[in-house]
Amino acid sequence: MHPLSGSRPFLLARIVIAHGGLALRRLPTLLFSAIATLLHWPFCVAESVRVSRRVGRTDFCQQPIFIVGHWRSGTTALHNLMSRDSSFCFPLITDAFRPFDFYPSPFEGISRDILLRNLPAKRPMDDLPLLPHLPQEDEIAMATMGAPSFFNCFYFPRNMSEIFAREVLFEGLTEADAARWRTCLKYYLAKIACLNSNRRLLIKNPAHSARIGELRRLFPGAKFVHIHRDPVEVIASTRKLYRAMLPLLALQRYEIVQLDRHILWSYQRLMDRLLASLSQLPPGDVATVRHKELAADPLSVVESVCRQLGLSNSGTDRVTLADAPQAQPHVAGPADSSDAAFAHRIRKELVAYQVKLGYACA
Repeated sequence: MHPLSGSRPFLLARIVIAHGGLALRRLPTLLFSAIATLLHWPFCVAESVRVSRRVGRTDFCQQPIFIVGHWRSGTTALHNLMSRDSSFCFPLITDAFRPFDFYPSPFEGISRDILLRNLPAKRPMDDLPLLPHLPQEDEIAMATMGAPSFFNCFYFPRNMSEIFAREVLFEGLTEADAARWRTCLKYYLAKIACLNSNRRLLIKNPAHSARIGELRRLFPGAKFVHIHRDPVEVIASTRKLYRAMLPLLALQRYEIVQLDRHILWSYQRLMDRLLASLSQLPPGDVATVRHKELAADPLSVVESVCRQLGLSNSGTDRVTLADAPQAQPHVAGPADSSDAAFAHRIRKELVAYQVKLGYACA
């Protein structure tokens, strides 16, 4: 089941056409997705009518907290751990894959059950469990809703760097598409907030690392947690991410050579944008975490984040956190030899980022 199966019929067609179509061998995938969108479209319409007034009144009195950092830096592990705090709310995987129709209803359980039965038990890039109660990032939902999204790099990889520049960095993005992104994101997060009254949104999304200025305009006073890791390790793991996800999600052909160029280029562009944006934030609105510190002492890291952001009213405690499976650090398997070799070849290109993040001396 392709994630775009959670879209709407005409919206699905617009997404595919806008990104250059698809390879003929993936036509069965598109047809299956199109049938899925037709079947659940009436429920999408019903939900939008049912929740539109309520969502429109959402004022986000507690501004969201966004976990940012390049992919494979530990954002998921930190999100899973912080989600144990009962004062936070967040999208679940069933919300991310069904952004138009995840509100409880007599029929919602049917699509939920179909989705959960078709999900793999673990994430393909790192073997972390895909459990229905764990948090999920909003970027999947944005792609399904027809907004600019990093996931379109996976779905339509023929021009992945151009898509990354436009839909992650927002370079050359039309005002209509920018407005669509703002509308979809605010609507989607408002739906999550409405289901969880009096709880603060906790959002994890590496793509938001390039959008901090936009997010601050949408959510004045929003706070950010930046988790980082040695760039050489990140690059090797990112290549593994692409190699794991593209065969599952790509609707177009792609080349490994193209992929290698893209990974280094996109890392540099995203990190430049992220570090520049974070430097402009007031101290109380940003917290910084090292991946190794999270793995070594996850509970102390969460306490440190709360102190840095001034979050004193925690809805949990160390005992609750320690009992959680996601509190235990996940030890990823060794990088594939080709991924490690690629990271080693471009090591010189990463020295500046190692220095900026404190992994090497100037």
